[in-house]
Amino acid sequence: MTNEKSAAIHLMVWEELIEALATAAILAFSILLEPQVYSEALAESPPSSSARPAGPQDPAELAVFLDGLLGGLMAERHIPGAVALVVKDGTVFFAKGYGFADLETRRPVNPEATLFRVASVSKLFTATAVMQLVEQGKLDLHVDVNQYLESFSLKAGFGKPVTLANLLTHTGGFDDAFLGSAQPLEWEPIPLGKYLSIHMPPRVMPPGDLISYSNHGLALAGYLVERASGQPFAEYVKEHILQPLGMQRSGFGWYQSPLVHTIVSALCSLIFLGTVLGWTLGVIVRRVAGGPTSSVPRSARRLGFVVSFLDTGFLAGVSIALRTVSPWVLFEGVPVWLVALCTVPLVSIPLSLGLPYFLLRSFWGTDWTPLAQLHYLFLTLAAFLFAGWVWYWNLLGVGF
Repeated sequence: MTNEKSAAIHLMVWEELIEALATAAILAFSILLEPQVYSEALAESPPSSSARPAGPQDPAELAVFLDGLLGGLMAERHIPGAVALVVKDGTVFFAKGYGFADLETRRPVNPEATLFRVASVSKLFTATAVMQLVEQGKLDLHVDVNQYLESFSLKAGFGKPVTLANLLTHTGGFDDAFLGSAQPLEWEPIPLGKYLSIHMPPRVMPPGDLISYSNHGLALAGYLVERASGQPFAEYVKEHILQPLGMQRSGFGWYQSPLVHTIVSALCSLIFLGTVLGWTLGVIVRRVAGGPTSSVPRSARRLGFVVSFLDTGFLAGVSIALRTVSPWVLFEGVPVWLVALCTVPLVSIPLSLGLPYFLLRSFWGTDWTPLAQLHYLFLTLAAFLFAGWVWYWNLLGVGF
């Protein structure tokens, strides 16, 4: 019974297959006999979707779509500002800013003026610069990159060297890390060679075997552009890529000048150091010479001395830390001396609140000389500028 049922099913399948083949043969034969009929039918049929113009045609229509899309995404992900730009047929079709470029001042995003980091899109410009120099014969994709390095070099290992081709394809075999690879906009960028000589991660895999995304590998490729061209990387890209493309509002190394902060820290340091040295030497000279005591009351002098001494030490310590402490050290733990240093403003800033009291008293009495009043005024202003400077740079870790 089972065999008969199976045979019947097979017969039905063969009959359907033969019928489908016969139908296809008849249709093909009829097309060969009367092709003009089908050509006319195709000509009269409505255009397919592939024949329609590609992409948006009306910027206003696109604005409605993006307003809804970006408005929802920015609210959901707490994004303060964004810009949308669409290029079509080689020209800007749509450009619009969303949100704020500065939350404090409520300055809106301007697509013509607001700067945005393009992150790893920068790697395309790095690779373009490399290939320009390869075409000029100044770089070779397949030789050991150590041939182009002087101040530092990659350690040998795994039986073969790292090449420029490995750097461009993320197959250099490097470890990688993000800690210490960024800095505030107010800081002048560290030269590539100096940064890489300190922070270039170690090789952990044979080059060319595995793809492992490497920011430092591409940074090294950018440094090779400097070595081969004799120009700083940002200058080379601007001159040979961005300017020829008319990209006048793009570039590497755009940062805010630290001039104001440098002046503030320098003035504070001079006033604090002058107070410490001046009052100390003044006390010694008066005791040796047996002259009259200072016109500044002892309590005011002691408070000013302590504040100046602490702030001078803190500024000196910060300067030393910036030059000696590597971010790799911070990854393993903050040194004890650096933790202790960061507690200094917690003591000096509250003490500074007493300086205005003595400054006001100096104008009530007749004991203070005009020079002493002027000095204490500068000391009080420096102490409050110092507090603002510490807060701005978030050196206490509470200004997020």
